Amino acid sequence: NNFDLYFSQNKFDNENINPSSGNIKKIKIIGYYRNFKSFSKFGLSSELLNLKKKFTKSILVTSINTSEIQNKYTIWSNVELNAFVSAIINLSKNDLTNLFILKEKKDEYSYINKDYFDYIAKAENIFLIRSKKPRLLQYNTFEDLILNSNLLISMSNYSNTFWQALYMDIPCISLYYNNKKTFMSNYKYYEVNLNNLSDAYW
Repeated sequence: NNFDLYFSQNKFDNENINPSSGNIKKIKIIGYYRNFKSFSKFGLSSELLNLKKKFTKSILVTSINTSEIQNKYTIWSNVELNAFVSAIINLSKNDLTNLFILKEKKDEYSYINKDYFDYIAKAENIFLIRSKKPRLLQYNTFEDLILNSNLLISMSNYSNTFWQALYMDIPCISLYYNNKKTFMSNYKYYEVNLNNLSDAYW
C-alpha cells in the first residue's frame, strides 16, 4: 500500500497495514469507521419486538457467505455453514430462556440442511431474518439488531460484525475453522472452534 494519508482504526491497524512493503507518509487514527446511524432505518420489526418480550436475553447469530454461494473460493464452505447452524440449534435447545436471532448476510439459509431449516422455522426461541441484499432491509438491520442484543455469535472470526459488536460494547464470540486463528484467541472466549462454542456460551 502506498498512500499520502491513511486513516486507521487503532494502533494494531497501523502495525499491520504494510507488513511486507509499501510507503504511507502519514497515519491518522480515527477509531471505528462505520457510521451506525447511516445503516439504521426503522428499528426492529413489531414481530421481533413482541417476541423479545417473552425472553430474558437476545442472542444475535450472524453467518457468512460460503464458497458455494459466492461461486469463488473462501475459507468457508457449506460444510462449515451447516456445522455452525447445527451448533446454534443445539445451544437453543439447551437454553429456552433466551431468544436466538439468526441474521443471514446474503441468503445463506437457503443452503442449509432441510432438517435444520424446518427446525428453525418451528422453534419458539429462534427468529430467522432472511435477506439477499442487507441494505434493502427496512427493519431488523444488523445495526439495529446489535444495539438490542446481549451477545453476538459470529460464524467468522474475520467478520466486520465482530468489530461492530466490540465497538458497541456487546460481548461476542467468533468462530475459527481449520486452525485459522487470529490474535483474538489470546482473549478467553472471543475466538473459539465449534467444539468449544458451548463452553464459551455458558
